[in-house]
Formats: sequence, structure tokens, C-alpha cells
Amino acid sequence: MKRKKVLLIALSEAVSVYKEAKVKEALEHIPYLPLACLAAMLLKNNHEAGILDLSLYENPTDKLNKKLNEFNPDFVGISFTTPLYKEMKPLAKQIKEYNKEIVVIGGGPHCTIFPKQTLEESDLDVAVIGEGDYTIVEIVEKDIRRVKGIAYKKGKKIIINEKRDLIRNMDELPFPSWHLFEINSYYVPRLRAKLNPVGPIETSRGCPFNCTFCNKAIHGYMFRAKSPKRVVDEMEYMLKCGFKEIHIKDDGFTTDINRAIKICDLIIERGLKFSWNLVNGIRVDRANGEFFMKAAKAGCHSLGIGIESGSQIILDSINKNITLDMARETVRLCKKSGIESIGYFIIGFPKDTEKTIKETINFALSLDLDMAKATIFMPFPGTASFKELEEKGLITSKDWSDYNYHSSSAKKVFKHPSISWDKIFYYHDLFHRKFYFRPKKMLEIGIKSIKDGTLFYKMGAALRTRW
Repeated sequence: MKRKKVLLIALSEAVSVYKEAKVKEALEHIPYLPLACLAAMLLKNNHEAGILDLSLYENPTDKLNKKLNEFNPDFVGISFTTPLYKEMKPLAKQIKEYNKEIVVIGGGPHCTIFPKQTLEESDLDVAVIGEGDYTIVEIVEKDIRRVKGIAYKKGKKIIINEKRDLIRNMDELPFPSWHLFEINSYYVPRLRAKLNPVGPIETSRGCPFNCTFCNKAIHGYMFRAKSPKRVVDEMEYMLKCGFKEIHIKDDGFTTDINRAIKICDLIIERGLKFSWNLVNGIRVDRANGEFFMKAAKAGCHSLGIGIESGSQIILDSINKNITLDMARETVRLCKKSGIESIGYFIIGFPKDTEKTIKETINFALSLDLDMAKATIFMPFPGTASFKELEEKGLITSKDWSDYNYHSSSAKKVFKHPSISWDKIFYYHDLFHRKFYFRPKKMLEIGIKSIKDGTLFYKMGAALRTRW
């Protein structure tokens, strides 16, 4: 098999798309994990892989042309989510104009949900459907007609091949190729990290739960996990690559709570000293006191807690399958362990009313959380919420660049059944004002910030979050 050259691209707006967010002070800019995983599979199969993260450059168009000249790829892969669909299209066109012989491959959740439409509307040649680890290698090596889990162009026709099964043995995947990244070019604010550079890790894929607002297009409902030994081996490898802190990107790190505890045990047994953060959060029904205490001892300094709403009616309407009492107990146990807790909430669910949103704000204030983050509900394609709103004729835009968390563009996307958008934005702003600008919280943050030397930074961040 002839060795192929594959350039993998992360888009420039992957970070800036959230520049207007209330929570922009806590947004991470870290190396893009999916590309590191794809590159590792290509290298394992004796192909040449290159990484181009356009978010690092002020002029991405010029940088792309320069990289194409230098690397001269046979294939280019572009990974993108729904909000980045609009940026992908001119990028794919630029690549084809540079050299029409380059095979341009798209991957990510949007390709998986809309493979035919994506190919029809862009200069992509191939759309990967689902997990791309093995698919990318087969696209490079095989007759395209024999590759499972893709759609591709054949003249003016779009061909969709047989579905690819999910990867069952996560331990067989190679370690991500972090040596291809300039890891010191990335930065995570002190609100989310103790040390830079920060590296991302996935220890599992899939989520067995059925929340209506969550998209399971790529990794599905089957929970598939790396073994505790493999996870800690990978963490050691990341530290050797130069990362000073690790952020776990799983949808459900504690889905198997015994596995999560064993990972903590192994970190402690090996005497590894590093800080880590469960940034994607945990479910309140998948944690216990033993986990929190061992996670703290193993170096976990912060974690998110997926609470979503302070109304039991809303929690039931989104199939969250948790109770408010579970949330209270999880926050209490986290506080007891000394791990910083960040409550994750959403304002504007389809069933939300002014009453339920007020309940969410009051519930957040009643919990002993260190921080809280509220996003405005967004019905992403592929979710049960999107399907329901579309069936009711309430989806008002399919301009995918409008599908952006943390921004006011939600009002363009759908008509809320019972609340005006002015009210939703008012309560979204009120959530953060009431949580952070109460005397008790300001004093607590002040004392903690004086101790860790971040007082002036956090004061500025709070003001920027408010305005």
C-alpha cells in the first residue's frame, strides 16, 4: 500500500464562535482531540499525517494555502460541528481550487446527521458517518465503494454506504498523536485550569441516557470505556508529552462508578502528581462519597455537575431521570471533598415558563456551588428536542451558523412555545447576576482568590461575564 499524506484541519472559529458568551471567561482553547486520534490511526498504518489548527492564526486563508504548499496532501480531513458548517464550506472550496485532485473529507456530528445534504451543499468529496478512527484509514487505502460508514459523491449522485459498527474495544486505539501539535500555543483561563498547557483525554464513549437535548449521533447510546490501566497509561504519556494538566472530555466518566474509582486508585498507586478536571461534568445519579474523596486525592481540582433545571417538572420533560434531592446530595458530597463544583444549567427549555426558570435560579442559589454556568437552550439537529420542535413548526432557521450555545442566536432558531425571547435573555442575565453578585458569594470568591493569588483576575472575569 502506497503511503498517503493526510492533512487534518480544525476550523478557526472553533473557539471564537463563543466570543459573545456570558461564560467566555471560562472557555478553553486546547488541542483538538479528535484530530489527534485520527492522526494516530493514520500513523499506526504507516501513512503521513499533518495537523493544521486554524484557530491559532489571524489569517486562516493564507495559512491554509501555505500549509497545502508545504505538505502537499493527497487527502484533507475537516472536522466540524453544526455551528461551524458555514466556515467549512469556503474552506473546502479553497482546497479544491488549490488542487482538485485532493480528496476532501468531512467528519463530525453534522456530517453524521446530514451526510447527503452536506455533500450536496459543499465541495466535500466524502462525509464520514459516525466514528472516524478506522474509517479514515480505509478511505485512504480502499476502494471508496467498500468503506463502511461514509457517504460520497459519484458524479452528481450521492452514495451512502453501509453503516459502520461502533468500536467495542477502546483499549485497541492508539494514543493520540500530541507530538503533531504546538501544545504551548494553547491556553485555558485560570477559572478552569491550575496549570497550562492543558491536554484533553477521552476515557470512554457513548452515553446510555436519553436526555432530549443531547445529540448521540457520533458515539451512540452504548457506553464503551477504556480500562483503568489504559486510561492511566495514557495520562502518563500525556504528561511526558508536556501537558501540565488533563481535562477529561467524556460524556459520562462516572457512568461506571467503580471504573472511575479504580482510575483514581491507579493514579494514587503510581504516585502521579498532576491536576485534572472533569470539565464535561458528571450526572448527579452517578457519583458517591468514595469517588469524590478518591478523585480529590488523585488530583481532581474541579468538576462540572449536570443539573440543568431547578424544576422537577422540567427535569422530567427532558428525560433527565434525576431528582432535585440527588442534585443537592451530589453538590454536598463534592463540597465535602474539597473539589471545586460548577453547576451546569440551561435556560429556555421548550417546557420552561417564567415560573420554572425562577425555580432554576432559586435552586442554583440554594446549592453550595463554587460556580454556576447557565446556557440558553439550543435544539441541535439530531436531538429529540429538534425533532419535536420541527414537527410542531417551531423551528424557524436552518442556517446552521445560528446553532450556537451561549449566544442570542437561539431566537433565530426556534419560536419558544410560552416565553418571549426578551424574557429568556433577561432571566439568563439575571441567573449570573444573582449567583455571582450576592454578598456571600463575593466574599467567598474574594477570600479564596486572595489565597490562590487570582483576586484581580477573577474580579475582571466576573465583570466581563456580567457585561
